[in-house]
Order: sequence, then C-alpha cells, then structure tokens
Amino acid sequence: MSSGEEEEIRIDGIEIADRLTKQVRTLEKWYSTEFERRMKEMAEVLRKELQIQLEEVRAQYKNGSQALQDKVLQDKVKVEQPQKQASGQTSMEHVLKEIARAEAAAVQCTADLERMVADDSVAIGRLLQIRTQELELKAYLRGLNFQAGVDTQKPPGS
Repeated sequence: MSSGEEEEIRIDGIEIADRLTKQVRTLEKWYSTEFERRMKEMAEVLRKELQIQLEEVRAQYKNGSQALQDKVLQDKVKVEQPQKQASGQTSMEHVLKEIARAEAAAVQCTADLERMVADDSVAIGRLLQIRTQELELKAYLRGLNFQAGVDTQKPPGS
C-alpha cells in the first residue's frame, strides 16, 4: 500500500465504520423505542394521579356546596323569624332579599367553579377569578347576616 491510500480495516468482510454505524443506528432505535415506552408509562401514571386529584376536588366542592346550601337554609330559617318591630321590618325585608340574592350568587359561583375545574380548557386565571368572586360573596353574606342578627360564628373546636 502506498502512503496516500487509507487502509480499510475489515472484520469478517465488513468495514468497521459500517459496522459501527449499524450498531449506533440499532442503539438509537432501541433508545427511541424505550424512551417512547417510558413516556407513555409516565403519562399514564400522571393521568391517573390527576384523575384521583380531580375526584378529590370534586368531592370537596360537592361537600362544600352541600354544606353551603344547608347553611343557607338554616340562615333563612333564623332570618325569617317574625320581626316585631314595624319600622325595622321594611329594612329587614330588604336585607333578607339581599341575603337570598347573594346566597344564590355564591351557590352559582360554587357550581361554576366545580364545573370549570373538570374542564381542562378553562384558564387558571378564570378559575382564580371565580374563586375570588365566591370568597367575596361569602364575606358579603357574613356582613349581611351580621346586619340581620344571624349568628354565623362557628363555635370553637368545630
């Protein structure tokens, strides 16, 4: 061989470069397949975890919604007790109507929030906006109940 020619190294009639190239391609194919399999497994695990969390959130909102509705009914019974003062009756009727309106709006917010949590297309900002509105309505209701003389304080330890 002359010094200008490159010597090809062959093992079993195959050039080492070709052999290495085939092995690298085989390794890449295996790695790609393994990577896809593991990604599918991880996606499935995450989907199951999210489903469990979603069910927990739904249950919490359902329980909270039911508790809120029960509280609304209890508060209405307390507020609707006959008022003996004639001058205060007109303003009390206005407060009772406002309590009913605010309670309905709070229940609607809770229902909207529960529905939106299940929908992946709803932006997180919208969920936060509805949650803030719900909290504001509940605070407003506490003020109205205080004005109407309804005790909304929970006893210590509950």
